[in-house]
Amino acid sequence: MNEDLYTDITPDEDAGLIAEKLALRFNQSINQTVKHLDTNRIEEVAKIVKECTTIYVYGLGASHIVAEDFTQKFTRIGKSVVNTVDHHLMASAMINASGPCMFVAISNSGETKEVLKLAQIAKQKKVSYDWDYAI
Repeated sequence: MNEDLYTDITPDEDAGLIAEKLALRFNQSINQTVKHLDTNRIEEVAKIVKECTTIYVYGLGASHIVAEDFTQKFTRIGKSVVNTVDHHLMASAMINASGPCMFVAISNSGETKEVLKLAQIAKQKKVSYDWDYAI
């Protein structure tokens, strides 16, 4: 096995070696993800998503890019998704929510104050299900 594959990518490195390193890291990530997946939890979440008429999704900074991607993908399958970078608008939308809906908070650190406040509002309004789970 080529030990160079396990080193960091360096400037002026051969493009072929960079491609191999990226492929190795990608495959390792997929294998680790599969190992930790809880299929029962996935089925539970899929059922909730199916029942929801509206999904509220929020992320700030780089997490907003993930929220935008989430919005695009779920809108393509026919779900109504509310996504805005303005946490005040998101709070107003959730406070006035009706019907079965859910809130998806996206935060790399899990400590973003706007995300935590919106999660608190979602729980108070019962916009989110009571999960002890975070991705």
